Amino acid sequence: AHPERFFFFFLEEDKPDYLAKLAAAGGSHMSFNWEGRIWMEAWKDVKWVNIRVSQRDTPDGPIWDGIMLNVTHSKLAEAEIRRSKAQLSALASHVESVKESERLHLAREVHDDLGGNLTAIKIGLSWLMRRLPADDDSLLTRTLYLDNVVDQTIEATHRIASSLRPPVLDFGIVSAIDWQLQRFGRNADIAIEFSAPKEDIPLDPDAAITVFRIVQEALTNVIKHARATRVSVTLALQDEALLLTITD
Repeated sequence: AHPERFFFFFLEEDKPDYLAKLAAAGGSHMSFNWEGRIWMEAWKDVKWVNIRVSQRDTPDGPIWDGIMLNVTHSKLAEAEIRRSKAQLSALASHVESVKESERLHLAREVHDDLGGNLTAIKIGLSWLMRRLPADDDSLLTRTLYLDNVVDQTIEATHRIASSLRPPVLDFGIVSAIDWQLQRFGRNADIAIEFSAPKEDIPLDPDAAITVFRIVQEALTNVIKHARATRVSVTLALQDEALLLTITD
């Protein structure tokens, strides 16, 4: 007899949304569907409810059909799913952060320790070659061969270190992507188009490495699956958001 009493069960923070939905649903053939929370004083508990109301005309006049469903369990399940997704997202982010940290650590060790040792060997071989007997061609040939192997290993060391964590990232995301595209174009023999702001786009280190890895993975997919002859990459700022477009 007094359906307006339902309104006083609603949580205060949910009342404005209810009133807004009610106003929007007004008219001679009103239909209404709303979900919100009510406080059950007898149980000292909050319940989620779904209220559905519709009006139909009959020879005896309009009849209102209304039903209130308790949807607490489904709402709690939705909240748990959202919480689980948030936890998984946080875990994935943490795993990526750990991986990038490990890559940075390995890149520095490869560059500093291994690269330093190779440089020392290179210097030692150079010293040795200047003191080899002039009439011993076989010894000179062997030493030159080892010197060439060291050069190749130094080049491989730089390549591995750059793959783990490109130093060019220190100069900004635009420079890093440009470097990656040039390298990709040389290795894959694919035409490259790159469009980006002249000024570098400020990104925190985690965001910068994430964007860079996305570009790397997309270019890998171009080679593996697209069979494309041209790749276009666009980097832009739109409404304070970073927009990266990769088209094969």
